[in-house]
Amino acid sequence: MSKIFITHFNDVYRVTAQKFSKSSSETINVSNFGGLLNSVRAQWETRPDGKKEGLTLFSGDAFSPSMESSVTRGSHMTAILNALDIDVAVAGNHDFDYGYLHFCKLTKDSAFPWLLSNIIDENTGRVPTPLQEMQVVERGGVRIGLIGLVEKQWIDTLLSWPANFQYKDMAQVAIDLSKKLRDPNGEHKCDIILALTHCRMENDIQLAKEAYAFSPSAYGNLHSQHGVDLILGGHDHEYYVSKAITDWEGFDATQENPDSQSDTGDVLLFKSGTDFREFSDVTIELQDAPEGSVRKKIIQVVRGRSRGCVSSSSALTGSN
Repeated sequence: MSKIFITHFNDVYRVTAQKFSKSSSETINVSNFGGLLNSVRAQWETRPDGKKEGLTLFSGDAFSPSMESSVTRGSHMTAILNALDIDVAVAGNHDFDYGYLHFCKLTKDSAFPWLLSNIIDENTGRVPTPLQEMQVVERGGVRIGLIGLVEKQWIDTLLSWPANFQYKDMAQVAIDLSKKLRDPNGEHKCDIILALTHCRMENDIQLAKEAYAFSPSAYGNLHSQHGVDLILGGHDHEYYVSKAITDWEGFDATQENPDSQSDTGDVLLFKSGTDFREFSDVTIELQDAPEGSVRKKIIQVVRGRSRGCVSSSSALTGSN
């Protein structure tokens, strides 16, 4: 049994102190968030290269909107995101609020890669520079493919979008990249694939179904199907854990959510709130698939915890 450790967050805007909730007297800020994030990652084993065995993943929206970004055009967030030691991110719709060229500048100042797997520049036939189609990392002896997918609807919300940028169907791109990343004779030879998304809830659930991000108990032939193993989403500004994930501390699975009605208890996905209020602390347990399977490893357990960031903590510093 292999294990992967992940911290995940999405949709962060305000870096100054704010109330944790409307009814709360407790405040949070990015230093609280960074301190708690570092305390979780400090428990991970250290690799020979000095990095931690876990992954910190971000599902988009940081450069806008906020009071600060109205002055800085999002540039103040690059140092903050870099200090949070993100490994990989997917772009969100608000990251383009000041235009594609300005976003390019911000990503070039980032210390981590930004993904946008299902947008193609028709002039090159590739993902727009400097965005990337995918990343492959190894943690705990597991080769992990990471892709970034976005819904078509949020493109319509952008003030400007290059005419030569073509949208590709999320599920089809997920299947195509699975074939590339899992190819036993190819370059990458990935054991699993994680999809970072920036989509509305219903579109994430639909993607999970079309790209076979299923619990093995819900889909018996999962090892023979191309697709993704787990979806880590953003965009909705809410904390959500799909019904197939039953071991999660700090999330009330009984709460009504009209946007999740299509979640029938078979898909694996979660979203991690907004605005530095919380992040997800996740352990994934994997089992080897039968020899010759499309998927080398199958997720057996996703165990998580919502880490609320209201308590005082250490100042924001890097952890790996």
